Amino acid sequence: MEGLAVSCARKCNQCEFSALFNGSPVVKTAKGSNKERLPKINLDFVSGVVLSAVGGTKLRLLLMMSGVSPISTSTFHRLKRFYVSPAIDELFVKKQEVCKVKYMEPVRFWVKPIINRCYDAVISAQGNGDLAKEKFRAILQCIQGKHTFDKDATFKHLKECGHTSTYNPEYYIKNKRIIDRLEEQVFTEKNIEDIGSVSWILQTSPCESINALAWRYAPKDYYFARSGHEMRTRQAVLHWNHLKQGIIDGSRSVVAKKSYTNPTHKNKVWRKVRKAASHTWRAEVKIGTYKVSDYFRAEQYTFPRFVEEWKSHPRKVWEELTRPLVPSAADPHLEEEKKEEED
Repeated sequence: MEGLAVSCARKCNQCEFSALFNGSPVVKTAKGSNKERLPKINLDFVSGVVLSAVGGTKLRLLLMMSGVSPISTSTFHRLKRFYVSPAIDELFVKKQEVCKVKYMEPVRFWVKPIINRCYDAVISAQGNGDLAKEKFRAILQCIQGKHTFDKDATFKHLKECGHTSTYNPEYYIKNKRIIDRLEEQVFTEKNIEDIGSVSWILQTSPCESINALAWRYAPKDYYFARSGHEMRTRQAVLHWNHLKQGIIDGSRSVVAKKSYTNPTHKNKVWRKVRKAASHTWRAEVKIGTYKVSDYFRAEQYTFPRFVEEWKSHPRKVWEELTRPLVPSAADPHLEEEKKEEED
């Protein structure tokens, strides 16, 4: 038994027919070896745990604590590192390529500055909602090359942009259709009103759902390595973009409205409830893990020094790393431990 995958040799007592049975097909790898066997069910389990954010991680920890450890810790992290993580990176880069296509050329330079200045508008306003709104509206003026607002009566708190130097004039947007599109999708009246109610310490606001989503994928409790944190952050971005894409293409229509009490303004607010997302991006990542296996080279088995280190570790050391923290009564190793203690 290898994790969730079961393999055994079977033989008929009457006709003496013998054959091997595998409970899970083996994923094809670039280098065929018994040490590089990759049962499909093991890879699917690891992909499901990683892609389901904190919920999947907690489920895996619960299984380990209960003694039902479906896959060893070392194997889990190996599959995550060499198969799942590269597939997430590949899909993330593919989704970001939309900013490089021809029709995004006029606004490609402004994607990151708009995001940064939205955060700056909230934080620098220090709780002044009107000032935050004006700083948010000033972004649309700035990308057109307008950096002073003395003659605009709607700007009462902000008279000019806060950046030290002007941008390169060739990046300014002059096309009226592009400006109208930005007003329709980004600088809407609702977003302007919402930006005024955002806490300047980024704790409460209806438009901060991306922070709540990021917490599900990359909380501080699971920050063990920078590479792992970056992988989880990419998952949060993929999840967020998928939700927004569903709203744009109409697949996530509004099905109901739900009320909740706003503790800041002490009033009842109605929130739109949209149709559940399909999360097809997770299926794309799982398919990507199979593609990664086609050209994967397991260096840990070909590197001589690693092989020697692997053989030098005693059995009990690996058991401490792979066995559940609180084994169940059905753990077969408990009987061996009892015998060793009696002897």
